[in-house]
Amino acid sequence: MSVSTGEWQTVQKKKRAKLRNPRPPPCQSICLQEGATDVLKVQRKIMEAMDELRMDPFWEAFKGLTLSCLSKSFASRTHPCPVPSDILGSALTSGGEKEASGLLDHKGSAEDRKIGEKSGASGFFAVIRSLELDCVCYGLGSFSSSHSSLYQLALLLLILDLLQIPTQRCFIYDPMFSPEDISILEGYRMNVLPENEEGKRLATRPTLFYLMHCGKALYNNLLWRNWSASSLSNMAVIGNSFQGIKERLPSRILMRDYKCIFDILSVVDEALVSVTPRYQEVFNDTAFHWFPLERLQSLPQDLWDSQLQPDYEDLLA
Repeated sequence: MSVSTGEWQTVQKKKRAKLRNPRPPPCQSICLQEGATDVLKVQRKIMEAMDELRMDPFWEAFKGLTLSCLSKSFASRTHPCPVPSDILGSALTSGGEKEASGLLDHKGSAEDRKIGEKSGASGFFAVIRSLELDCVCYGLGSFSSSHSSLYQLALLLLILDLLQIPTQRCFIYDPMFSPEDISILEGYRMNVLPENEEGKRLATRPTLFYLMHCGKALYNNLLWRNWSASSLSNMAVIGNSFQGIKERLPSRILMRDYKCIFDILSVVDEALVSVTPRYQEVFNDTAFHWFPLERLQSLPQDLWDSQLQPDYEDLLA
């Protein structure tokens, strides 16, 4: 009611501004679309790289070598099960003379092959599945921007499929991973580690370490963290050849700076991966390493007791 006139007056309310759907700024919207496009593009490249590897003699040779080495490391501890000849056969016949030569040294005796033929492929893979392997990958690099890293990831995915390791049991880290890299890896349901372990992961169960072209310090750290017969025998390592490291580095430097690598050379088993010219840059100097329990147990106790935590400060100075 108006005080001056004594009459009621209607007071009109101000209209509220209509709420608008929140939209990202034009620049942000474009960036989001480009990011999604980039992820799809990289995913397509990964699939193409996997298909290329499957069709190349390199994969057949690598597959046979991997299965053969696993049969001599993890599988032999629980149930002797050499790789059946029908699995190795394609690798030996299609991989060429050079690729086959790497397998012939590791396919076992004639008696082993007879046992393998009786058990068959299904029996062999049943043993592999029973191991419930974990997989750890360090040093892959940014595969969304590196050709070599992309093919190394493609090979890792083929290995997981071959050995029937669920991607959830693959733990992966590289400080160079981009947001797109992480998104793709999580899309594969891999475990992207939140921090840099520097290779210091304890193998409490059978574990395949995939360490392509990593630094010597990382291999040394991994060995140091697992410096016992029980832990080392839980490991297989695909990465730079330990023998190659020995040949390229003076013994006094290897012993001083990378003592775990130096000390393990006498007992580690190594099979060098034969690489076709097409993938020489991507997979050169790669070897499969495993650590036979009986050899580890033959080492003197003082060797196990004498390993101090590695210190690389002098190398960085």
